[in-house]
Amino acid sequence: MQTIFLKRLLIKKFPNLGNGIKLSRMLFDFKVNNLLYLYETNLGKFVIKKIYLANDFYGTERSNERLELICKLTEALREYGMQIESIKPTVNGTFLATIGKNFVRAFDYFENQGFNPADYKQFQQMIYLSKKLHGSPIEQLVNRFPEMPSLLIAPYGLSETLEQFQFLDENLSKESNEFLVVRKYLKDIFEKGLSLSDWSSKIEPVLTHMDFHPRNILWSKTKFALMIDMDYVRVGNPFSCLGLTLTRTLLYLNKEITIENILEQSSNIYLHYQPKINQTDFIANLIKGAMLCEIEKILRNLFRYYKTRKYRKYADDVTSLHFPLFLKLLKIEESLFQGS
Repeated sequence: MQTIFLKRLLIKKFPNLGNGIKLSRMLFDFKVNNLLYLYETNLGKFVIKKIYLANDFYGTERSNERLELICKLTEALREYGMQIESIKPTVNGTFLATIGKNFVRAFDYFENQGFNPADYKQFQQMIYLSKKLHGSPIEQLVNRFPEMPSLLIAPYGLSETLEQFQFLDENLSKESNEFLVVRKYLKDIFEKGLSLSDWSSKIEPVLTHMDFHPRNILWSKTKFALMIDMDYVRVGNPFSCLGLTLTRTLLYLNKEITIENILEQSSNIYLHYQPKINQTDFIANLIKGAMLCEIEKILRNLFRYYKTRKYRKYADDVTSLHFPLFLKLLKIEESLFQGS
């Protein structure tokens, strides 16, 4: 039934995609946040993304404005030569179509041959895309899109969640045993979050992806790399963006989060990113950024769930992924940079 309604919407709002031939759900062997469909028409193939209850998910009543801006920004970045996904406009010239309380967007289909970050050249292109995004002309973009500073902010960001210690502590006290250790370390998480938030405020902000990992880059048979899934994009700390890339690349490669692996992967990022600071400082900042990412996700996922009573799977991710990563990164930082 949902497919029938979606087909009707596509015919009405996206006639530029052509006459529909087939609409099928895209299935993956990993978790995705939204429903994705492959839409085949007489004009080609397109990916249809359906976003559920975006206001609750992003923590803003302006989620439609936020997503519309991200689409416009993505197209602007393509104009500037960024290798990034192509979003198709609706018949009205906007990018978002509404179906109930949900939003639908359409993207050009990209024939993905499978990305392998263990391949030197592919990983090099991955980091190159990050550096190019981080080097985007912020002033020009803000002049073009004045709403950027107010809309491109972190969903349930640290400025909000770091004020919620009592609220989270009380709710965690009602959870089952696997959350007890999170509650035990909650004060440490908050203290480290405050410290890293202060550190982050001193880093020059750039345009960041904030969810850039091996599953959000597509690789063609012609050796062309494409950045996708810009839904978390914001103006922020480049080391947080790269820190997530660091940890998620290691996890994608089934490598443990150890000192040796962190140093090796961080050195590879440094080599391809070619920053204007020395390697030791870069790696120290990269680990801080990675840790800040996990703290933000811990607090966001818990706060969003307890506030909305939705997205339980993200709260469960805290105990299975984000909190264990935080502890490992904390120990690695203490071992490598204690006293610095």
